Amino acid sequence: MPAFDDLKSAAFDGVSFSVSRYSIKGGQRDHVHEFPHAPGGLAELLGRKPYLIEMEADFSENDRFRPNAWSQTLPELRQKFERGVRSDLYVPTLGTIERAYCVDWDQTFNSRRRDGEITRFVFREDMQQLDLAQEQVTIQ
Repeated sequence: MPAFDDLKSAAFDGVSFSVSRYSIKGGQRDHVHEFPHAPGGLAELLGRKPYLIEMEADFSENDRFRPNAWSQTLPELRQKFERGVRSDLYVPTLGTIERAYCVDWDQTFNSRRRDGEITRFVFREDMQQLDLAQEQVTIQ
């Protein structure tokens, strides 16, 4: 049996949807100190960048497991995106990102297809414990 046959669906804020493709982009923040007349530089690691996840999903009314994917699930997700909801994002091969939000979403309509649309969602991780706007600042 292929390794990915038993993967669960993706989900955002408790709303699950089928994905046909996704990519996960991670990285490391750094600053390189460069010194005159010295080769190379000294790299200072500043922590992991937030994950950026791009997903393609097919919202079809003919999906036997999600018969209302286009008429109900897609509008529900779009409303969450428009309100800027930050919530759990489940990525099938990565697991749950505890707080993320959708920064971009596209819907592609094709007149030859009459049962739904193809979408592209881009999610960014948002680490709650680093929410600096919630920190209380005291000026002395």
